[in-house]
Amino acid sequence: MTLRRLSRWAPAAAIVLVAVVVGLAQLVGDDDRPDAMAVESSADLFDSLDDLVAASDFVLLATITDIADGRTITSSDNPAAGIHTRLVELDVNDVLHGDAIDRVVVEEADAFADGTPIAVDGMTELPNGDAAVWFLVAGGSDAMPYYATVNGQGRIRIVGDSLDASGDDPLSQEVASWSPQELTAAVRNASRTSASPETPTITDARRPSGQRETS
Repeated sequence: MTLRRLSRWAPAAAIVLVAVVVGLAQLVGDDDRPDAMAVESSADLFDSLDDLVAASDFVLLATITDIADGRTITSSDNPAAGIHTRLVELDVNDVLHGDAIDRVVVEEADAFADGTPIAVDGMTELPNGDAAVWFLVAGGSDAMPYYATVNGQGRIRIVGDSLDASGDDPLSQEVASWSPQELTAAVRNASRTSASPETPTITDARRPSGQRETS
């Protein structure tokens, strides 16, 4: 199976279309949305949970409360190409790594400029109400005003007493065999031993424009 490949700009999880097309693949869609094109990024994968946690500014147990249209990101090398993003607002149930925080907005790749839906590194769109463990890097700049997952390993969906990892790499598959309780305990342990620098806190700049904060 071949995939369309994207590279990522710094920080690690913002998507840029400086990509070389090496093929296409299809993922199963739902009744309300066309099938998503499978896209593979050039983001590094981690071999251990400790390394994944150390690369994250925050690791959150959080539930999706809203999904909105995001930006269109283009490349200076090919202004005609672009990616539409979606903004996923999370209500934080528990902070497993990083400073205290209660609500964040995560930017995810949604579709190519022509409207073709995409799933980067297996990360299909999750609906409102879904819970996951999110490994995030903070934005705060014009290029990356929102939070983003570290890589395709950075979002692990919670389905009852089971976990559903987006990736098929060894670490993702190992984690998917754990229970949610085992994962949260392992993340907390990795956070205590992590030598990561001081992490930032959320700012209103990372909230979608015009969105009112709710209590």
